[in-house]
Amino acid sequence: MRVLFSASDLGGAEFLNPVIRKLSQQKNTIKILSEGEAFAYFQTRQKEYLGDDIKGSLYDWVLDFSPEVAVIGTGFKKTIEKKLTLILKRFGIPTVSVIDYWSNYKKRFISGTTECFTNYFFVIDEIMKNDMILEGFKPDRLIVTGNPSYKTPEGPYRKIKKSQILYVSQPFSELRKIGLYTGRLDEFLVLRDLILVISELNRETESEYFLNVRLHPQESPDKYRAYLNHGDCITVQNDFNKELYDSIQESKVIVGMHSTLLWRAYLYGKNVYSYQPGILDSEDLSILNRLGIKKTIDNRHQLKKIFRKIFKNEKMKDLFQEKMIRHYTDNGSTENIIRNIRFLTQGKQITV
Repeated sequence: MRVLFSASDLGGAEFLNPVIRKLSQQKNTIKILSEGEAFAYFQTRQKEYLGDDIKGSLYDWVLDFSPEVAVIGTGFKKTIEKKLTLILKRFGIPTVSVIDYWSNYKKRFISGTTECFTNYFFVIDEIMKNDMILEGFKPDRLIVTGNPSYKTPEGPYRKIKKSQILYVSQPFSELRKIGLYTGRLDEFLVLRDLILVISELNRETESEYFLNVRLHPQESPDKYRAYLNHGDCITVQNDFNKELYDSIQESKVIVGMHSTLLWRAYLYGKNVYSYQPGILDSEDLSILNRLGIKKTIDNRHQLKKIFRKIFKNEKMKDLFQEKMIRHYTDNGSTENIIRNIRFLTQGKQITV
């Protein structure tokens, strides 16, 4: 098979990577067109398949490679995937998008006033499929495959730092400035509340918990400079682990708003919480809440109550965790996707 992959955002690249690895082992012809976070990700994992520099037009490049099928990530900006989708449609080449999180479905396929929908969509689960049907996607175009990047971690294991709390930031301020986010979430408010609650509990319980801040790739290293090492009874520092898994593994608790990293940490068996002060149920995008795993914390009083139990080292039972880990990681997703890619190259209709 001749398969073209494309991604701009990290989530799409992570989704595609196990599929690319498996197909490459089966001696298929593969090319990857990527940019941004995805390009940096593939540079260290699939460098030999990255497309040559496009010196002419993208149209001519696609014509030269002549893929039998294209599997494409999704993002909100004017990305290479959107340009590629329109060109591939002109050639009549089958296209499939991968949807890596439970939100903003239609927005992923809009570039200005142009719609860039692919022929099919690989989705994570029935919840995502039903969401997309409600947004107007055709049911026979939505294929539930799972996400191949969801997996239980393999060693070597890093020791948990029992006093470390990890805050997973999101760039809402940056997105708001360019009109890509209009919600009420404020990553600075969340950080201030975390610092206040942990400081109070450190004093009250004579503990020494500290807070690590994991920045989003789109955030500047200096974003939270005013907060670093200036907390009362708390140390706040940027997380400099290059590998995300190391950061998650070392932390006792991971807190964020609705970052995809919370879900990944949960699948690693970690203790995670979504904190979204003032959020309305209709606005909450936390998949932990939607799956009935953990209710979103929406006020500082509730946050402190939960953290108090953590500081007392009380076991926070999560009866669904083991079941959910098996359901989302041990589901043959890579094989599901490859089987459907083969159907498309053979001119067969994918059956849902």
